[in-house]
Amino acid sequence: MAFEGPVLRLAICSDEVFAKNQTILITVDPVSLAILQIELSKDRKSESWSARWKCLAAEGYEIVTLCNDEGTGMAGAQGEALPDTARQSDTFHAVAHRLGIWASRLEAAAFNDIEAEYECVMHQLHFKALFERFQKPCHHPICP
Repeated sequence: MAFEGPVLRLAICSDEVFAKNQTILITVDPVSLAILQIELSKDRKSESWSARWKCLAAEGYEIVTLCNDEGTGMAGAQGEALPDTARQSDTFHAVAHRLGIWASRLEAAAFNDIEAEYECVMHQLHFKALFERFQKPCHHPICP
């Protein structure tokens, strides 16, 4: 049955939450904070998200902006159910993931630099010990 009333254009925020190993898919209106959908789901695959977003369209909502994380299920569902809808990463994932990527890169670079410096110090100590060994006077009877 198709919706017969006026179409309401809105932005939505969607994400999954978990309670006792159960997946809960939730979609809210970020302006009013109204929960548009909240359902237990067997999974968070694209088919599940696509069905829920298509249901919103059938209820008279035109989704103009989608705000969510970068999960593969939602990305696939957007391509199927909302291909012309603008997508924006949610603040937590936009910031946390990017910072996490940079932190990992910087940490790896720092550990590589520390390892290289350690190797340099070990070589210096090795050559210093060799140098000191050969600087000692020889007590062999042949040596002058």
